[in-house]
Amino acid sequence: MHVNIEIDVGLHRGGVQNSQQFVALLQLIQQHLKLAGLMGYDAHVAKLPKILKSPEKTYQQSQQIYQQYKSILQQQFPDLWHENLCFNGGGSPTFMHHCQ
Repeated sequence: MHVNIEIDVGLHRGGVQNSQQFVALLQLIQQHLKLAGLMGYDAHVAKLPKILKSPEKTYQQSQQIYQQYKSILQQQFPDLWHENLCFNGGGSPTFMHHCQ
């Protein structure tokens, strides 16, 4: 069975909240399942009021968080890393950010 791991990149609606949770999940997956990829839904980038934080800064922060988890995966779990992993991070409100 293939599974995806959802990562909280700032929306705080669910997903892995920290690197300890992420590592624990990867350890379970390594023993029993196959990793299909990571999901870091970033809808908050477009929804957060600009007075609180600019969309560009919010997007960059979400991408930094996402990259940290990708690095943990690649460095600490090289047996789970493969070229067919799916890295999904955008939704329709942020699609254009990902095209740049």
